[in-house]
Amino acid sequence: MNIPITTTFSWAPSTNTMDYYVWPFSDYTGETSYTPPAALLANTRYTWRIDSYNSEWECTQGVEWTFTTTTAKPTVQTGTATNNATDSATLNAIINPNGLKHHTILSGAQPSPMATARL
Repeated sequence: MNIPITTTFSWAPSTNTMDYYVWPFSDYTGETSYTPPAALLANTRYTWRIDSYNSEWECTQGVEWTFTTTTAKPTVQTGTATNNATDSATLNAIINPNGLKHHTILSGAQPSPMATARL
């Protein structure tokens, strides 16, 4: 199952439960949902479960579930063009491929592949 790298986990409430422990995220919550504080790693397999605690702090261990996160889309931070001339310029940018191994850079009024980078 492909899950986005930013996601919220949710589950059905269990009776007589005071608190839930979200494993492996090491967080307790009194709610029936949990959003990790940071994005998960892209294209990574995770195992998770919910343990429930009653008022005596007795634990009922939940069933383990597995999922794989999707591959994140690349991000681009554009910079200022330099070496501006009437027929050319140098375009500056920082590309974070976010785990992708191949991408194509397009340029011009009618985009055509200008360069292909393998990372």
